[in-house]
Amino acid sequence: MPSLEFQPISGDRCDDSTWIRLRLPRDGEEMAHAAPGHVLDQLYPNSVPARVFVTHTRPEPLLGTLQSLNMGCDRTAALGFVNQGGTLG
Repeated sequence: MPSLEFQPISGDRCDDSTWIRLRLPRDGEEMAHAAPGHVLDQLYPNSVPARVFVTHTRPEPLLGTLQSLNMGCDRTAALGFVNQGGTLG
C-alpha cells in the first residue's frame, strides 16, 4: 500500500498533526475537513471481508459517527460496553 500524505487543513491542526474527519459531512464547513474519498479507500478498502470496531463506550454512537465506513450488518460489527456489568456486547 502506498504511503499517505495528508495536507494540513487550515484551522484544524493540533501539535503539528493534521486532522481529518471520517464522518459524513453535514454541511459545506464540515466538507472542508472531511477525508477525501481516495483517502478512505486506501485506509479502509471495501475489499476486506469484514470490519470490527471496538470501543470503550456504547457501540451505536460509534457506528453512527463512522457511518461512511459501515459496510452493512453482514460485514460490519461494533463491540462496546452495554452497561451490563462492564461486559462487551
